[in-house]
Amino acid sequence: MAIQIKRFLLLIWNDQRKYNFANLLTLVRMAFIIPSAVILLDNDQKFSAGCFLVLAGLTDWLDGYCARHYGCDSPSGKLLDAIADKMILLPVIMLVRQGISGWVIFFILFREFIIVFGGFIFYHDNKLQPATETSRLGKFSTVILYASVAYAVFGFPRANLAMSAAAVCLLISGTHYIVRLKKIIAAINFNNHNHPQI
Repeated sequence: MAIQIKRFLLLIWNDQRKYNFANLLTLVRMAFIIPSAVILLDNDQKFSAGCFLVLAGLTDWLDGYCARHYGCDSPSGKLLDAIADKMILLPVIMLVRQGISGWVIFFILFREFIIVFGGFIFYHDNKLQPATETSRLGKFSTVILYASVAYAVFGFPRANLAMSAAAVCLLISGTHYIVRLKKIIAAINFNNHNHPQI
Protein backbone atom coordinates (compact mmCIF):
# COMPACT_ATOMS: atom_id res chain seq x y z
CA MET A 1 0.00 0.00 0.00
CA ALA A 2 2.87 2.39 0.84
CA ILE A 3 4.38 1.74 -2.60
CA GLN A 4 1.07 2.54 -4.29
CA ILE A 5 0.74 5.80 -2.35
CA LYS A 6 4.29 6.73 -3.32
CA ARG A 7 3.45 6.09 -6.98
CA PHE A 8 0.36 8.29 -6.72
CA LEU A 9 2.39 11.12 -5.19
CA LEU A 10 5.02 10.79 -7.91
CA LEU A 11 2.30 10.87 -10.55
CA ILE A 12 1.04 14.19 -9.21
CA TRP A 13 4.55 15.59 -8.76
CA ASN A 14 5.67 14.67 -12.29
CA ASP A 15 2.48 15.76 -14.03
CA GLN A 16 3.40 18.76 -16.19
CA ARG A 17 -0.28 19.67 -16.67
CA LYS A 18 -1.34 19.76 -13.04
CA TYR A 19 -1.47 23.56 -12.77
CA ASN A 20 -4.91 24.38 -14.17
CA PHE A 21 -8.27 25.78 -13.08
CA ALA A 22 -10.02 22.40 -12.94
CA ASN A 23 -7.46 21.04 -10.48
CA LEU A 24 -7.72 24.23 -8.42
CA LEU A 25 -11.47 23.66 -8.06
CA THR A 26 -10.85 20.06 -7.04
CA LEU A 27 -8.33 21.11 -4.40
CA VAL A 28 -10.73 23.73 -3.02
CA ARG A 29 -13.41 21.04 -2.75
CA MET A 30 -10.99 18.70 -0.96
CA ALA A 31 -9.33 21.16 1.39
CA PHE A 32 -12.14 23.59 2.20
CA ILE A 33 -15.67 22.86 1.03
CA ILE A 34 -16.24 19.28 2.21
CA PRO A 35 -14.28 19.72 5.49
CA SER A 36 -16.36 22.84 6.17
CA ALA A 37 -19.54 20.86 5.60
CA VAL A 38 -18.35 18.18 8.04
CA ILE A 39 -17.49 20.75 10.72
CA LEU A 40 -20.82 22.53 10.31
CA LEU A 41 -22.72 19.25 10.41
CA ASP A 42 -20.84 18.22 13.55
CA ASN A 43 -22.01 21.48 15.14
CA ASP A 44 -25.59 20.76 14.06
CA GLN A 45 -25.66 23.65 11.57
CA LYS A 46 -27.56 21.60 9.03
CA PHE A 47 -28.61 24.33 6.60
CA SER A 48 -25.09 25.74 6.25
CA ALA A 49 -23.66 22.23 5.92
CA GLY A 50 -26.20 21.43 3.21
CA CYS A 51 -25.26 24.59 1.31
CA PHE A 52 -21.59 23.60 1.39
CA LEU A 53 -22.48 20.14 0.09
CA VAL A 54 -24.45 21.67 -2.78
CA LEU A 55 -21.41 23.85 -3.50
CA ALA A 56 -19.22 20.74 -3.46
CA GLY A 57 -21.48 19.12 -6.04
CA LEU A 58 -21.37 22.22 -8.25
CA THR A 59 -17.56 22.41 -8.14
CA ASP A 60 -17.44 18.69 -8.96
CA TRP A 61 -19.49 19.34 -12.09
CA LEU A 62 -17.57 22.50 -12.96
CA ASP A 63 -14.09 21.01 -12.72
CA GLY A 64 -15.20 18.13 -14.94
CA TYR A 65 -16.69 20.57 -17.45
CA CYS A 66 -13.48 22.62 -17.54
CA ALA A 67 -11.38 19.49 -17.97
CA ARG A 68 -13.47 18.27 -20.90
CA HIS A 69 -14.10 21.52 -22.76
CA TYR A 70 -11.04 23.65 -22.03
CA GLY A 71 -8.24 21.12 -22.22
CA CYS A 72 -7.64 21.05 -18.46
CA ASP A 73 -7.64 17.28 -18.15
CA SER A 74 -4.54 15.71 -16.64
CA PRO A 75 -3.51 12.44 -14.94
CA SER A 76 -3.20 14.17 -11.58
CA GLY A 77 -6.59 15.83 -12.09
CA LYS A 78 -8.29 12.46 -12.58
CA LEU A 79 -6.65 11.13 -9.44
CA LEU A 80 -7.45 14.18 -7.29
CA ASP A 81 -11.04 14.26 -8.52
CA ALA A 82 -11.50 10.61 -7.56
CA ILE A 83 -10.11 11.29 -4.07
CA ALA A 84 -12.32 14.37 -3.67
CA ASP A 85 -15.38 12.33 -4.67
CA LYS A 86 -14.62 9.80 -1.93
CA MET A 87 -14.43 12.57 0.67
CA ILE A 88 -18.23 12.83 0.46
CA LEU A 89 -18.16 9.68 2.60
CA LEU A 90 -17.24 11.82 5.64
CA PRO A 91 -20.65 13.50 5.87
CA VAL A 92 -22.27 10.20 4.85
CA ILE A 93 -20.94 8.59 8.04
CA MET A 94 -22.37 11.44 10.09
CA LEU A 95 -25.85 10.85 8.66
CA VAL A 96 -26.37 8.09 11.21
CA ARG A 97 -27.28 10.89 13.62
CA GLN A 98 -29.84 12.14 11.11
CA GLY A 99 -31.78 8.88 11.37
CA ILE A 100 -30.55 7.39 8.08
CA SER A 101 -30.57 3.59 8.03
CA GLY A 102 -27.26 2.14 9.16
CA TRP A 103 -27.53 -0.58 6.50
CA VAL A 104 -27.77 2.01 3.71
CA ILE A 105 -24.74 3.87 5.02
CA PHE A 106 -22.82 0.61 5.50
CA PHE A 107 -23.53 -0.45 1.92
CA ILE A 108 -22.39 2.91 0.52
CA LEU A 109 -19.18 2.80 2.56
CA PHE A 110 -18.51 -0.83 1.61
CA ARG A 111 -19.03 -0.15 -2.10
CA GLU A 112 -16.71 2.85 -2.04
CA PHE A 113 -14.07 0.87 -0.14
CA ILE A 114 -14.12 -1.83 -2.83
CA ILE A 115 -13.79 0.80 -5.59
CA VAL A 116 -10.88 2.54 -3.85
CA PHE A 117 -9.12 -0.74 -3.07
CA GLY A 118 -9.53 -1.91 -6.66
CA GLY A 119 -8.22 1.41 -7.91
CA PHE A 120 -5.06 1.05 -5.81
CA ILE A 121 -4.48 -2.44 -7.18
CA PHE A 122 -5.20 -1.86 -10.86
CA TYR A 123 -4.24 1.78 -11.47
CA HIS A 124 -0.57 1.10 -12.27
CA ASP A 125 -1.26 -2.00 -14.37
CA ASN A 126 -1.27 -0.68 -17.93
CA LYS A 127 -3.53 -3.49 -19.11
CA LEU A 128 -6.08 -3.17 -16.31
CA GLN A 129 -5.93 0.61 -15.83
CA PRO A 130 -8.92 1.26 -18.17
CA ALA A 131 -11.10 -0.53 -15.61
CA THR A 132 -10.29 2.18 -13.04
CA GLU A 133 -11.31 5.12 -15.22
CA THR A 134 -14.47 6.88 -14.08
CA SER A 135 -17.43 6.06 -16.31
CA ARG A 136 -20.39 8.31 -17.02
CA LEU A 137 -22.53 5.96 -14.97
CA GLY A 138 -20.04 6.21 -12.10
CA LYS A 139 -20.04 9.99 -12.27
CA PHE A 140 -23.84 10.06 -12.41
CA SER A 141 -24.05 7.91 -9.28
CA THR A 142 -21.65 10.32 -7.53
CA VAL A 143 -23.90 13.25 -8.45
CA ILE A 144 -26.90 11.38 -7.06
CA LEU A 145 -24.95 10.66 -3.87
CA TYR A 146 -24.01 14.35 -3.45
CA ALA A 147 -27.64 15.35 -3.99
CA SER A 148 -29.00 12.70 -1.62
CA VAL A 149 -26.56 13.57 1.15
CA ALA A 150 -27.39 17.27 0.84
CA TYR A 151 -31.12 16.39 0.83
CA ALA A 152 -30.70 14.39 4.04
CA VAL A 153 -28.58 17.06 5.70
CA PHE A 154 -31.20 19.73 4.95
CA GLY A 155 -33.64 17.54 6.87
CA PHE A 156 -36.16 17.10 4.07
CA PRO A 157 -38.75 14.29 4.43
CA ARG A 158 -38.10 10.77 3.13
CA ALA A 159 -34.34 11.22 3.38
CA ASN A 160 -33.97 7.47 3.88
CA LEU A 161 -35.63 6.93 0.52
CA ALA A 162 -33.26 9.42 -1.15
CA MET A 163 -30.20 7.74 0.36
CA SER A 164 -31.56 4.32 -0.65
CA ALA A 165 -31.91 5.58 -4.22
CA ALA A 166 -28.27 6.73 -4.10
CA ALA A 167 -27.27 3.29 -2.84
CA VAL A 168 -29.09 1.63 -5.76
CA CYS A 169 -27.31 3.91 -8.25
CA LEU A 170 -23.97 3.05 -6.63
CA LEU A 171 -24.83 -0.65 -6.84
CA ILE A 172 -25.57 -0.35 -10.57
CA SER A 173 -22.41 1.63 -11.31
CA GLY A 174 -20.34 -0.76 -9.16
CA THR A 175 -21.72 -3.70 -11.13
CA HIS A 176 -20.81 -1.85 -14.33
CA TYR A 177 -17.20 -1.51 -13.15
CA ILE A 178 -17.03 -5.24 -12.38
CA VAL A 179 -18.46 -6.16 -15.79
CA ARG A 180 -15.98 -3.83 -17.50
CA LEU A 181 -13.09 -5.36 -15.56
CA LYS A 182 -14.20 -8.89 -16.50
CA LYS A 183 -14.35 -7.91 -20.18
CA ILE A 184 -10.85 -6.42 -20.05
CA ILE A 185 -9.45 -9.52 -18.33
CA ALA A 186 -11.22 -11.76 -20.87
CA ALA A 187 -9.72 -9.73 -23.73
CA ILE A 188 -6.24 -9.97 -22.18
CA ASN A 189 -6.58 -13.75 -21.77
CA PHE A 190 -7.85 -14.06 -25.35
CA ASN A 191 -4.90 -12.10 -26.72
CA ASN A 192 -2.42 -14.08 -24.65
CA HIS A 193 -3.96 -17.34 -25.89
CA ASN A 194 -3.87 -16.32 -29.55
CA HIS A 195 -0.53 -14.47 -29.39
CA PRO A 196 1.57 -16.42 -26.90
CA GLN A 197 4.94 -14.93 -26.02
CA ILE A 198 7.86 -16.79 -27.55
